[in-house]
Amino acid sequence: MRLSDDKISDIAFKLTDRLKEDERVRFVASENVVRAAIRRTITSELKLEDEVIQIVLGKLDAMKSVKRDTPKWEAHFERLYAAEMAKRGRQWDINVRDVFR
Repeated sequence: MRLSDDKISDIAFKLTDRLKEDERVRFVASENVVRAAIRRTITSELKLEDEVIQIVLGKLDAMKSVKRDTPKWEAHFERLYAAEMAKRGRQWDINVRDVFR
């Protein structure tokens, strides 16, 4: 997971504050409950992303003909990542350079 617990909490506080200011949004639970739900969601999604990345890296390691950090490797990574996320009901595009910088 690339974000610390403090950073996730900070994001949750800021997002809750922004939602509170939006007249189109009405909380049906306390702000603390909303913040906790946001934190759980962010943490869960980041863990899922980490798991998918590990699965994809394992598949790429098994492809002996594809050398790491080449354009071909990056294309395979992005394709495999998208496929693994789709299996989990997510449609996230990813740039491999964003993952490994």
